[in-house]
Amino acid sequence: AARAAEFRRFYRPELAVFADSNGEPVGFGLALPDINEALAPLQGRLWPLGWWSLARGVSRIRGVRLILLGVLPQYRGRGVGARLAQALAEAARELGMQHAELSLVLDANRETRHLIDAFGATPVKTYRLYQRTL
Repeated sequence: AARAAEFRRFYRPELAVFADSNGEPVGFGLALPDINEALAPLQGRLWPLGWWSLARGVSRIRGVRLILLGVLPQYRGRGVGARLAQALAEAARELGMQHAELSLVLDANRETRHLIDAFGATPVKTYRLYQRTL
């Protein structure tokens, strides 16, 4: 709840979409404006006037981050995820957004990786976890 409260001021209802089948919810997607675009120029300094620059910068954000996309297991592979992503992309375009980011998608998440490929997105970074017994 505390984490959600932090994002509330950046939340745009247009970037929250839901899928249903016969009136029952089967999937959802949530994107947020990429606040990092407004934070980067501040270089970590909110005082004395950084907060003012941040407030002005929020309206100039042109990117979104897809942070949640979920589909019930029995509806996966039926295009529900793709339709949710498409609805989010359309809503983002209507808000003037020009690019989107999906972060921390596990390589083993084949459904989401397939969806990313279908939209023509390209990986920018790859993170790996290594384990070693000490």
